[in-house]
Amino acid sequence: MDRTRPWPVAAASADGLAGLQNVFEEAASRNGGPIERSVTIAEGSVRLRFASAAIAERLTPAFSHLAEDDRVPKLTLDVWDSSHAEARRP
Repeated sequence: MDRTRPWPVAAASADGLAGLQNVFEEAASRNGGPIERSVTIAEGSVRLRFASAAIAERLTPAFSHLAEDDRVPKLTLDVWDSSHAEARRP
């Protein structure tokens, strides 16, 4: 893998990215809706959206040292685990 080149997100099709969003929304819906946490990272607001309580409980301690943030996020990360969320990547 050539680490000098940027991640090939631009090469991903719009359908593929929409498919990922749909899988996340389906997984979150099956688990009672997304669990959201907003934190400040490098002076920017980041929203973390977890599709299940299980994955939120496993990952949120890693962000516990960061300040909570109620600003409009500059970045939103949707997080799910196919083994807990009963949804797979398209």
